[in-house]
Amino acid sequence: QNIHLFDSEMNYPMADNHNYIPSVSYVKTWAFEENVVESMEELAEALEMGGNIKLACDLEMSSAMVISGSVHMNLNGKSVKSEGDAFEVVAGGELVITGNGVVEAGVNPGGNVAVWANGGTVIIENGSFSVGTDPNGNTNDCLYAKGGTIVVNGGSFKNSGEYNPSMGGVVVNAHNSIENSQVIVYGGEF
Repeated sequence: QNIHLFDSEMNYPMADNHNYIPSVSYVKTWAFEENVVESMEELAEALEMGGNIKLACDLEMSSAMVISGSVHMNLNGKSVKSEGDAFEVVAGGELVITGNGVVEAGVNPGGNVAVWANGGTVIIENGSFSVGTDPNGNTNDCLYAKGGTIVVNGGSFKNSGEYNPSMGGVVVNAHNSIENSQVIVYGGEF
């Protein structure tokens, strides 16, 4: 099995030890076997191991699944519902989300985020993402980058509540006072 990873300078080591720079901005080939999960316990174990994960059923969780390694998550048309945050990607972590599934965070109110790049990197290819309201009915952030990067190539993103400028809570939020907080949007519906 081949795994092609480019370094931070986008150099790819060739067989003859020469390097070339590809014409794309981000390339990664995943060649790991797909780990099919059918429970929250299996999902937690798979996230810890990293690699390719495919959901076999809808899942409900009470708190965020924290990702610290490289994970390619195929939602496989299934849903992930969380009482709090859904996915938090910490420094050194990378989460790629595909599979046109549903991610719902904050089904019980309380300052929640559907996908949080907390120092890590998130790439969203497709899917439907939503977040509930706080106890006062104010909106939360659906996507939140805090010292991390979120790249949105597609998908739909929404908040359940009415926006209140004094309380914050937007669909997409890059924390403006923390270095390296960014959201890059190439597609999607907001």
